[in-house]
Amino acid sequence: MHPTCRCRPNPTAAGRQLQRTYEVLEAVGEAEEEAELRVFRVPALNFEALWISYGDEGRDLLVPLHAVGRLVQNEPVPMRDALEALREAAWPLANMDDTMGA
Repeated sequence: MHPTCRCRPNPTAAGRQLQRTYEVLEAVGEAEEEAELRVFRVPALNFEALWISYGDEGRDLLVPLHAVGRLVQNEPVPMRDALEALREAAWPLANMDDTMGA
């Protein structure tokens, strides 16, 4: 347990995901550059990620909270690569019948 965290470790899947996300953010936080933490959502794909913004899209990172397409949960990926992967994952939605719901 991290010394500043007063929460107890949780053995559930959600607890493990939270721990892994925390570890990724801690590793990113060790960089000497200042960054802003944001949330990035694509509702049509049920996709959410932590967006680590350095104020320059070429250096920004996404940390997916759930796997979508070729994006792996809790694996930081450059924003440009993430957007390309999300476009690929969304491609089938363009041909979906609107009466099917979602």
